[in-house]
Amino acid sequence: MHTADNPAAQWGQQFPQLRAQAIVDSNGMVWLPFDAANTQQSPHQFSPLSACYDQVCCANRTSIDLDFGNIGRLLIINGFGLAFGDSVIGITALHALLQRHPHLQVSLWRSSTCPAYVEALYNYLPKSVSVTALPQPAERLAAFDAVIDLSDFLFWQSFNDLPMIDFFLHAIGLPYADIPAAEKANSWLASIAPVHDWRREFGDYVLFCPHASVALRSIPERWHAPMVERLHAQFDLPVLGFANLDLPGYRNVSALSTTIAQWLDWVRHAQHVVSVDSASIHLAAGFGIPSTGYFVSIPPQLRTRDYPLCQSIWLDAQQRLTGLHESNVHDVIIYAESLWPEALKLTI
Repeated sequence: MHTADNPAAQWGQQFPQLRAQAIVDSNGMVWLPFDAANTQQSPHQFSPLSACYDQVCCANRTSIDLDFGNIGRLLIINGFGLAFGDSVIGITALHALLQRHPHLQVSLWRSSTCPAYVEALYNYLPKSVSVTALPQPAERLAAFDAVIDLSDFLFWQSFNDLPMIDFFLHAIGLPYADIPAAEKANSWLASIAPVHDWRREFGDYVLFCPHASVALRSIPERWHAPMVERLHAQFDLPVLGFANLDLPGYRNVSALSTTIAQWLDWVRHAQHVVSVDSASIHLAAGFGIPSTGYFVSIPPQLRTRDYPLCQSIWLDAQQRLTGLHESNVHDVIIYAESLWPEALKLTI
């Protein structure tokens, strides 16, 4: 992971004792390292949470072995990160936990700097789950029967080694090998009531989602038009999507996707979703929509292994980018862009 223009990554490299777990400031407040770095707090006022409270469970240090049958109130710090796709999959793991232990009352202490559109996803949580923004007084930890720390998990080796759903299951204390694959495909999304049936206005369509949260994993703009033209010809359907193009058979619907509910329904009603390593692939799996996902840096098996309707295409045959979550390095971005002509040769 490259650290240019990324305060949280720089913090993690400069102060390794303050990464991969929650931290506590001199006033006894629990923070996420990401929030502290991005709000320009002085690192010298912080200590690792594990140094102050040894009863906190963290799978990055040791496997979690909790008797959930004897736990009523459970706290998960930083459940489940700041990215939309991570949150979709993390909530899938949470549903697996609640399916097995429905008596649990779960609290999530989450980042205060999380994007609003990501936080909106947490409005769909079960009533037994509450969400509170960090920082929070450390003295409140005593009110919970068990505390799981998921902070700063981008620095955990298991986040890079395990399929993401297995990572989250392991991180909250569930044996991921025992969870059926059908429970790992985000099917909880189907319980969200639709708001917009876009087919009434547009008919059947293919949905084109070329953007990830970072440029490294996005389809470069110069390849948007040829990819849309191919999709229109191959599926013989209109292509709707989130690219600014003026092409026959295509419509940019970005202006009609300003809320989470609208975005969910664009995916839910598509005939096929074409995307990259991004949340749209995880949403399509949850709604049972066939999809095609292009991957340039994260191996597909770590993201789409349990999505039987997803055709995952790995573009980096030389594996020069494997494991990178983001990068602003010019040569890396240029190499990533050079991979996309190959995508046009492949049949969806």
